[in-house]
Amino acid sequence: MHHELLPVHGAHLHLVTRGELGALDVILDLGRGLLHVLRDDAGDRWEGRVQLDGLARAAWATRMTGISGQPDASPGGVGLLRWRGDSLGGDASVQGLAVSNLGARATGAAAFARDLLALALRSRIDHPIAASALNRWNQELRFAATVTFADGSPRRVRLCGMVDGAGLANLRALTRILSPEEPLVVDLTGCASLGAWDPEELLAGHPVAWVGARGGVADHLHDIGVPREAFHDTERAARAWLRG
Repeated sequence: MHHELLPVHGAHLHLVTRGELGALDVILDLGRGLLHVLRDDAGDRWEGRVQLDGLARAAWATRMTGISGQPDASPGGVGLLRWRGDSLGGDASVQGLAVSNLGARATGAAAFARDLLALALRSRIDHPIAASALNRWNQELRFAATVTFADGSPRRVRLCGMVDGAGLANLRALTRILSPEEPLVVDLTGCASLGAWDPEELLAGHPVAWVGARGGVADHLHDIGVPREAFHDTERAARAWLRG
């Protein structure tokens, strides 16, 4: 356990080696407004990070006060969460992180750890190995869906991390229930990779506006025929483009 990774104000989640998964460290540094995903083994160090805005820092500081009451150092579990602030601190063994095991309003160390991992997954961590390792942990623990939907007009699809098998199945199911020529907004703000998903089937029958497509994801979409004018920075701009 790398105690020096715990920031002056923030939290450190250490996920222990599990099967073929290597240990993973997620550090929430509220003082500097940074979220880190790293591995710190001898001879094998890599790190990804993302900057948090002021609102996110304040929200996480408030969340942290909800786990400061009774630290739980029970053995076992998939990881250890430690936190520290101006007037609080503690550590807790994290026993379970699956969404199915934790309600949306769950509190305590496991819920905090789950939501911290979900934040990292959808934040487009800037190191490819860190993003890949985070995605493998997501598939093992199911702490966040890589594909989510929202009804409305137009219907919205959000991809995050790297689209896994469950997300791919959801996308294929979506294509079967869409009305002909139904428009879509696909939000890729937190998406690092489309995985095995081939969006060409979707493009063949529907006008699609893409939000937050960057890097290799944007290049791939352009290569398969998505025009640059279909890329947008905000959902509002995407909706306006679909309305013509």
